[in-house]
Amino acid sequence: MCRPSNTAKAALSTGGELAPPSSAAAASPHHQYYPRHFYFAKEGKGRGASRARSRLDPLNAKVESITSKWLKARIDDPSMVLPPSVLLSADGALVYPDRWRSLPVAFAVAACYLISLCPNIVMLVVGIVVMYFESDLYSGVVHVVLDDPKNLDRSNYLMEAIMFQGCLEFQWHHAIPRDIVIKGLLSSCADLNVVVFANMIVIAMVHGVPFVAGGDDRDDDDDRRRLLWSLLGLKLLYGYFGQLNHLMAHESEGRRPRAVRALQDNRVMLDQGRHNGHHRTYDDNYCLLGHMDWAVRLIDERCVPDLGGRRHHVWFAIWMVMSVFCLPCAVVPVVRAIAGCIYYYAE
Repeated sequence: MCRPSNTAKAALSTGGELAPPSSAAAASPHHQYYPRHFYFAKEGKGRGASRARSRLDPLNAKVESITSKWLKARIDDPSMVLPPSVLLSADGALVYPDRWRSLPVAFAVAACYLISLCPNIVMLVVGIVVMYFESDLYSGVVHVVLDDPKNLDRSNYLMEAIMFQGCLEFQWHHAIPRDIVIKGLLSSCADLNVVVFANMIVIAMVHGVPFVAGGDDRDDDDDRRRLLWSLLGLKLLYGYFGQLNHLMAHESEGRRPRAVRALQDNRVMLDQGRHNGHHRTYDDNYCLLGHMDWAVRLIDERCVPDLGGRRHHVWFAIWMVMSVFCLPCAVVPVVRAIAGCIYYYAE
């Protein structure tokens, strides 16, 4: 599986916070990560510097504290190898930027409108079920990509431009597992702002905007396009639902609502024990709804060749292909086929 390095895993204490190891094996050299450009920089260190006190300051202060411990430990042991996420924090990268929290609300409203464009109620019900599992699989693929420390190096500038900040935050999540609880749901959903906007732009450019006229004027292509956009709306809401799942998997039992505990017990939401297993090994249980991990393992075993240590490039390509083609080329035909069978047997 595409997973964190042994050095990075050994750097995690049993309490879930990053702790300096007594020694380290060979790893990527410092200059591979330093210097570089950051989208978000710490205050006073370049473009994107914070201009006002952020609600995420406590998290960034925690990052500073953990990074300082590592740097002090390296002074005592110069042979120590620091994980890439720590090197980048020490170099000036802001791990937890405060994103626009109003956008998830706007996107959620837009998603509800897109869902309303679904050609009929049967396709909508089928789409809700199918997208539940597609979104789970998609979250697992994204998780594999963002969890890999190799995606923080400078070997592929396209990958760096698309996912550098997400990788940095995800890998610090290993060091501070409750960061998503501290951030809150709205800030966690705001982490998806760029991905959501990019998905909408790509779908609009490739497949056109949804046809909004009703009645008998709709033809088959218009129905397909409307279904595609309604599925995109469902995917967006499931993305936010996945963030809620992730947050509740790290929330203490006493602070989880009774309804959430019931959904977790019935495996509608992510089971806390299963996700805790991911934080023990970081090589399984990637999916944020907890049902499609078998598919992620199957992809890893059957579809991802080693390519001389470049498996992370293959996983990145799988993510990009899924982002552009999965809905129109796989999910839309499946939903239409299932809905057609329902109509056939209902007659």
